[in-house]
Amino acid sequence: SLSGLLLAPRLKLDSADLLEAALATASGNLLGIGLGIWSEASTANALGMVSLVGLASTGLGIGAAKLTEYSHTDKVLVGYGTLYGAFLGQQAPKLWVQNDANKLSKHQGAGILWGLGTGSLAAAFAAQYIEYTPKDLGETALGTVASSALGLGLGMMLSADPRLATGMMSGVGLLGTTLS
Repeated sequence: SLSGLLLAPRLKLDSADLLEAALATASGNLLGIGLGIWSEASTANALGMVSLVGLASTGLGIGAAKLTEYSHTDKVLVGYGTLYGAFLGQQAPKLWVQNDANKLSKHQGAGILWGLGTGSLAAAFAAQYIEYTPKDLGETALGTVASSALGLGLGMMLSADPRLATGMMSGVGLLGTTLS
Protein backbone atom coordinates (compact mmCIF):
# COMPACT_ATOMS: atom_id res chain seq x y z
CA SER A 1 0.00 0.00 0.00
CA LEU A 2 2.90 2.32 0.73
CA SER A 3 4.22 1.71 -2.77
CA GLY A 4 0.90 2.91 -4.21
CA LEU A 5 1.10 6.12 -2.21
CA LEU A 6 4.69 6.62 -3.36
CA LEU A 7 3.58 6.09 -6.96
CA ALA A 8 0.68 8.53 -6.67
CA PRO A 9 2.78 11.74 -7.03
CA ARG A 10 4.13 10.43 -10.33
CA LEU A 11 0.54 10.23 -11.54
CA LYS A 12 0.17 13.99 -11.10
CA LEU A 13 -2.51 13.80 -8.47
CA ASP A 14 -3.26 16.93 -6.47
CA SER A 15 -3.35 16.96 -2.67
CA ALA A 16 -7.10 16.22 -2.51
CA ASP A 17 -6.64 13.21 -4.80
CA LEU A 18 -3.74 11.97 -2.68
CA LEU A 19 -5.93 12.29 0.40
CA GLU A 20 -8.63 10.22 -1.33
CA ALA A 21 -6.05 7.55 -2.19
CA ALA A 22 -4.79 7.56 1.40
CA LEU A 23 -8.37 7.23 2.72
CA ALA A 24 -9.00 4.31 0.39
CA THR A 25 -5.73 2.69 1.49
CA ALA A 26 -6.50 3.14 5.19
CA SER A 27 -10.06 1.88 4.69
CA GLY A 28 -8.83 -1.20 2.86
CA ASN A 29 -6.22 -1.93 5.51
CA LEU A 30 -8.81 -1.62 8.30
CA LEU A 31 -11.19 -3.86 6.38
CA GLY A 32 -8.40 -6.42 5.84
CA ILE A 33 -7.36 -6.41 9.50
CA GLY A 34 -10.96 -6.89 10.58
CA LEU A 35 -11.45 -9.78 8.15
CA GLY A 36 -8.21 -11.38 9.25
CA ILE A 37 -9.23 -11.33 12.90
CA TRP A 38 -12.83 -12.38 12.22
CA SER A 39 -11.72 -15.34 10.14
CA GLU A 40 -9.31 -16.39 12.89
CA ALA A 41 -6.71 -16.98 10.18
CA SER A 42 -3.08 -17.68 10.95
CA THR A 43 -0.87 -14.60 11.29
CA ALA A 44 0.59 -15.14 7.82
CA ASN A 45 -2.86 -15.48 6.21
CA ALA A 46 -4.22 -12.49 8.13
CA LEU A 47 -1.27 -10.37 6.94
CA GLY A 48 -1.95 -11.61 3.43
CA MET A 49 -5.57 -10.44 3.71
CA VAL A 50 -4.46 -7.02 4.92
CA SER A 51 -1.96 -6.73 2.07
CA LEU A 52 -4.38 -7.93 -0.60
CA VAL A 53 -7.31 -5.78 0.48
CA GLY A 54 -5.02 -2.79 1.18
CA LEU A 55 -3.37 -3.05 -2.24
CA ALA A 56 -6.74 -3.39 -3.98
CA SER A 57 -8.16 -0.38 -2.16
CA THR A 58 -5.03 1.66 -2.91
CA GLY A 59 -5.44 0.86 -6.59
CA LEU A 60 -9.12 1.76 -6.39
CA GLY A 61 -8.34 5.01 -4.59
CA ILE A 62 -5.64 6.07 -7.05
CA GLY A 63 -7.76 5.04 -10.04
CA ALA A 64 -10.87 6.86 -8.83
CA ALA A 65 -9.15 9.94 -7.40
CA LYS A 66 -9.15 11.99 -10.60
CA LEU A 67 -12.77 11.06 -11.27
CA THR A 68 -14.19 12.08 -7.91
CA GLU A 69 -14.81 15.29 -6.00
CA TYR A 70 -16.11 15.72 -2.48
CA SER A 71 -18.05 18.72 -1.24
CA HIS A 72 -18.10 19.63 2.44
CA THR A 73 -21.39 17.75 2.83
CA ASP A 74 -19.87 14.71 1.08
CA LYS A 75 -17.02 14.71 3.59
CA VAL A 76 -19.50 14.80 6.47
CA LEU A 77 -21.37 11.89 4.87
CA VAL A 78 -18.13 9.88 4.64
CA GLY A 79 -17.47 10.57 8.32
CA TYR A 80 -21.00 9.52 9.22
CA GLY A 81 -20.76 6.36 7.14
CA THR A 82 -17.43 5.52 8.73
CA LEU A 83 -18.80 5.82 12.27
CA TYR A 84 -22.04 4.02 11.46
CA GLY A 85 -20.04 1.22 9.83
CA ALA A 86 -17.98 0.90 13.02
CA PHE A 87 -21.18 0.69 15.08
CA LEU A 88 -22.67 -2.03 12.85
CA GLY A 89 -19.37 -3.91 12.81
CA GLN A 90 -19.21 -3.85 16.60
CA GLN A 91 -22.76 -5.23 16.83
CA ALA A 92 -22.42 -7.99 14.22
CA PRO A 93 -20.44 -10.53 16.31
CA LYS A 94 -23.24 -10.57 18.87
CA LEU A 95 -25.20 -12.53 16.26
CA TRP A 96 -22.82 -15.51 16.22
CA VAL A 97 -20.57 -15.39 19.30
CA GLN A 98 -22.23 -16.53 22.51
CA ASN A 99 -21.02 -17.57 25.95
CA ASP A 100 -17.39 -16.57 25.28
CA ALA A 101 -16.65 -13.03 26.46
CA ASN A 102 -13.03 -13.06 25.25
CA LYS A 103 -13.97 -14.21 21.76
CA LEU A 104 -16.84 -11.71 21.62
CA SER A 105 -14.54 -8.86 22.64
CA LYS A 106 -11.94 -9.85 20.02
CA HIS A 107 -14.57 -10.15 17.29
CA GLN A 108 -16.18 -6.84 18.26
CA GLY A 109 -12.80 -5.12 17.94
CA ALA A 110 -12.33 -6.71 14.54
CA GLY A 111 -15.87 -5.70 13.61
CA ILE A 112 -15.15 -2.09 14.45
CA LEU A 113 -12.11 -2.14 12.16
CA TRP A 114 -14.01 -3.90 9.38
CA GLY A 115 -16.92 -1.49 9.80
CA LEU A 116 -14.69 1.60 9.72
CA GLY A 117 -13.24 0.48 6.39
CA THR A 118 -16.49 -0.72 4.86
CA GLY A 119 -18.50 2.29 6.07
CA SER A 120 -16.02 4.83 4.72
CA LEU A 121 -15.77 3.15 1.31
CA ALA A 122 -19.55 2.75 1.02
CA ALA A 123 -20.22 6.36 2.03
CA ALA A 124 -17.49 7.67 -0.31
CA PHE A 125 -19.11 5.75 -3.14
CA ALA A 126 -22.62 6.97 -2.24
CA ALA A 127 -21.41 10.58 -2.01
CA GLN A 128 -20.50 10.50 -5.69
CA TYR A 129 -23.99 9.56 -6.81
CA ILE A 130 -26.34 11.19 -4.29
CA GLU A 131 -26.42 14.92 -3.61
CA TYR A 132 -26.96 15.68 0.06
CA THR A 133 -27.62 18.94 1.83
CA PRO A 134 -26.80 19.45 5.51
CA LYS A 135 -30.55 19.12 6.21
CA ASP A 136 -30.57 15.77 4.37
CA LEU A 137 -27.75 14.50 6.58
CA GLY A 138 -29.69 15.52 9.67
CA GLU A 139 -32.71 13.62 8.40
CA THR A 140 -30.52 10.61 7.67
CA ALA A 141 -29.14 10.67 11.23
CA LEU A 142 -32.67 10.91 12.61
CA GLY A 143 -33.75 8.05 10.34
CA THR A 144 -30.84 5.95 11.63
CA VAL A 145 -31.71 6.49 15.27
CA ALA A 146 -35.48 6.06 14.83
CA SER A 147 -35.27 2.93 12.68
CA SER A 148 -32.58 1.35 14.90
CA ALA A 149 -34.76 1.97 17.97
CA LEU A 150 -37.77 0.51 16.17
CA GLY A 151 -35.81 -2.59 15.16
CA LEU A 152 -34.43 -3.03 18.68
CA GLY A 153 -37.91 -2.70 20.20
CA LEU A 154 -39.45 -5.17 17.76
CA GLY A 155 -36.64 -7.65 18.33
CA MET A 156 -37.05 -7.43 22.10
CA MET A 157 -40.82 -7.89 21.83
CA LEU A 158 -40.58 -10.89 19.52
CA SER A 159 -37.98 -12.92 21.40
CA ALA A 160 -35.98 -13.11 24.62
CA ASP A 161 -32.93 -14.06 22.53
CA PRO A 162 -30.74 -10.94 22.34
CA ARG A 163 -29.49 -11.97 18.89
CA LEU A 164 -32.87 -11.18 17.37
CA ALA A 165 -32.89 -7.72 18.96
CA THR A 166 -29.34 -7.04 17.73
CA GLY A 167 -30.14 -8.29 14.24
CA MET A 168 -33.38 -6.33 14.02
CA MET A 169 -31.71 -3.17 15.34
CA SER A 170 -28.92 -3.45 12.79
CA GLY A 171 -31.07 -4.54 9.85
CA VAL A 172 -33.98 -2.14 10.34
CA GLY A 173 -31.50 0.62 11.23
CA LEU A 174 -29.53 0.09 8.03
CA LEU A 175 -32.75 -0.01 6.01
CA GLY A 176 -33.98 3.21 7.66
CA THR A 177 -30.63 4.89 7.04
CA THR A 178 -30.65 3.88 3.38
CA LEU A 179 -34.23 5.05 2.82
CA SER A 180 -33.92 8.37 4.65
